[in-house]
Amino acid sequence: MRQYADRTANSTLWRYLSLEAFLWMLSESRLRLSFPSGFTDPFEGQYPRLTAEGIRAWTGTHADHNRRMVAGDLLPDFAVLCFHRQREENELMWRAYGSEVGVAFRTTVRRVKTVMSGLVQHGEIELGDVKYVDYEHYEMDWVSHGNKVMHKRREYRAERECRVIISPASIVADAVRPEFNGLSVPVDLNGLISEVVVAPRLNWLVGSIADLCALKGLRATVRESRVSQVPYRIFEERAIRALIPTEIADSVSIPRTIYFVPDVHPAPN
Repeated sequence: MRQYADRTANSTLWRYLSLEAFLWMLSESRLRLSFPSGFTDPFEGQYPRLTAEGIRAWTGTHADHNRRMVAGDLLPDFAVLCFHRQREENELMWRAYGSEVGVAFRTTVRRVKTVMSGLVQHGEIELGDVKYVDYEHYEMDWVSHGNKVMHKRREYRAERECRVIISPASIVADAVRPEFNGLSVPVDLNGLISEVVVAPRLNWLVGSIADLCALKGLRATVRESRVSQVPYRIFEERAIRALIPTEIADSVSIPRTIYFVPDVHPAPN
């Protein structure tokens, strides 16, 4: 299998999870990998049109042997773990994968490879960026088996996805556990996670999630999402209303973006 470019070892990766998926990971100290056949996009794990046509034509000579070989390649022989590559949080990812009521954790390429390297019996894990292509006109090298799960349609390029792909057959036998449409593997969460961020609509749960993380021995910082921050404001409302005639003060609408935030700057005397 080809090695996929993973850029720099310290490159930031995010994984966005529903709250229940995060709590399961925390409780079990395991990562869940999925088979592409269960993904929303039906093109996941499939070949582009030109590649499919080329394979069909190739099976014409020595057809029986070639079809058996191709059929074996089409089986879901890779488990996938998906990350979003970006330094900061991403509001689109919150809506798409955290359901706005989820949890995201920050990690790096180095951390992922370090904590997962001991799970594979032969060589290194495959980690790299997904390539977004036009499935009508792109011709893929299908002999490199991992290509079918490292390519997606261009309509999904906003995901900026980085993937770990592992063949279940290469995982140490006592590490793998079957899950619905996938599998799970044990992982050192402290080695993997550098920060936990709670989705914008769950800011009120930050303290409780921090307590749960501490109870399970996870030492990472837990904070609220920056997406939910209030804008910087210049003046305090009472200072503005002091300039408005009393008889109309209650009927005046003051734009909230010019209010002053007392806990950020001192109030004017």
